[in-house]
Amino acid sequence: MLRIAGALVLVAAGLVPLVTSNTYYLFVAILIGISIVVTTGLNVLAGASGQVSLGQAGFYALGAYAGAILATRAGVSFWLALPLAAVVGIVVGAVLGLAALRVSGPYLAMVTIAFGIIVEHGLIEWDALTAGFGGIADIPRPALGGLALTLPRYYYVVGLAVLASLAVARNLGRSPWGRALVAVRDSEIAAESLGLNPYLVRTVAFTLGAAFAAVGGCLYAFLAGFVSPDSFTLQTSILFLLIVLFGGLGTLAGPLVGATVLVLLPELLRGFLDYRLILYGGLLPSYGPLARKRIEREALAGALRDAVSEIESNGCVVKDLEKGLVDFPSIVNDEQVFLCWKLGEPGIRFWHRMDEGFTGRKPLGSSDAGDPEDKKPN
Repeated sequence: MLRIAGALVLVAAGLVPLVTSNTYYLFVAILIGISIVVTTGLNVLAGASGQVSLGQAGFYALGAYAGAILATRAGVSFWLALPLAAVVGIVVGAVLGLAALRVSGPYLAMVTIAFGIIVEHGLIEWDALTAGFGGIADIPRPALGGLALTLPRYYYVVGLAVLASLAVARNLGRSPWGRALVAVRDSEIAAESLGLNPYLVRTVAFTLGAAFAAVGGCLYAFLAGFVSPDSFTLQTSILFLLIVLFGGLGTLAGPLVGATVLVLLPELLRGFLDYRLILYGGLLPSYGPLARKRIEREALAGALRDAVSEIESNGCVVKDLEKGLVDFPSIVNDEQVFLCWKLGEPGIRFWHRMDEGFTGRKPLGSSDAGDPEDKKPN
């Protein structure tokens, strides 16, 4: 069913330039595609590794200005400027990640906010390179084999970039690196016990998110034909984060849904443009707790799967896992085995006790599961 829905979305997206020649509609559709590219990288960072960045507009700006400067001053083509912009994002992202990821949570958010502000002011002050407030204009239109890529043709170029970004994210999630990101997000101590380096894993995720943002910035520069500092403010970073949260943190379709809704809404409600930040401020607190709860549920499910493997290896039986029923009919080393958990805690703990009267069966998540320390015999 999901494959059919995905195929229908792909067909519908491919028909957009054939259905309309309105340049405004095409411009907005391409903006949605670029936002998907940027937020797919942010989704890897925030969804898979659990790190929140509010500085993606900084990498977005670096990619845009890198492409604009290479095209207007060095005469580099779009096809070469795009990978070079990605390299800029990778280098800056790796350097910032090595420094910033020694902190986490709100402290990392503050560091990335500071990075975005520094980039924005750097673009304004470095007048000789960036032309300051005036920005860089007359960015040449991309061409392929001597054929200029008009807006309908450029739409398909961005569409290919969207498909490539989603494919990378999908394959990453199924790879050992993707599992390492989830392991580090759920429990650094457990990840380290398996030989993973949480600092390195998070740096890789941060660098990948920066590369995606830089590629999106370069695509935007060649779309607009003009870049200036006011296109890369903190508000842009907040929009990218909201796209990920609104669409579904950690889900492959999240950037598609979030970008479609949150890029279209401002265009449909331009009369309320002055209230956009108020809307963002209202959405962030509501989606933050939901995202945290989702991560906690995933962590609990992962811990339960590991616990089940350990239970079964000790000769016990798991009965009807979907309903949360776990039976312990066997005796291991002359002791019954008990599985205890608490709501809101991702960890699952084992303890042993001789107690012939205990049935060994409780529904998963029951409020009376209690703490092992409270149930130990005197």
